[in-house]
Amino acid sequence: MLGKPIADSNALCIPTAMYGHPWVGPGVKAWQFITGNSENPMVDLGWKSVGVLELTALPSIDKERWVPLVRETDVLLVAGGDSLYLCH
Repeated sequence: MLGKPIADSNALCIPTAMYGHPWVGPGVKAWQFITGNSENPMVDLGWKSVGVLELTALPSIDKERWVPLVRETDVLLVAGGDSLYLCH
């Protein structure tokens, strides 16, 4: 589906949905997801690069700083959490 090897692809890890879930929250699970130390190590698949995009921080950052990053990214990685919180 990606159309190119993972080793040639850039990914952004988005932990935001985890913060809204009562069993997960912003503690250890989010850190495990971001670092690849989890049951679902999506960030540890051999990507060319992996960044972190924290959606709750976006209102305080100029769009010129983060929109190009998102547009240049091949894959957005999300794991678990509360999808309604993420949509909000």
